[in-house]
Amino acid sequence: MPDDKCRLAKVEQRMDALEEVFEDRGKKLDAIIYALEEMKNEQTRYKGFIGGIVFTVGALFSFLTWWSSK
Repeated sequence: MPDDKCRLAKVEQRMDALEEVFEDRGKKLDAIIYALEEMKNEQTRYKGFIGGIVFTVGALFSFLTWWSSK
């Protein structure tokens, strides 16, 4: 009987250790998800500004090309 109790205690210890590992991984995963969301928000914030600059440069280049061909 004592052998069964020792085995049960070892299994419980392993389960506790695994629960701690999964808890730590969950916290790390939450931090990664938060960082990815922040990166996504940064990208979308500047998307319109950069698109406007590219459009303006393209329009100026087209106008200068058209004007120089005359």
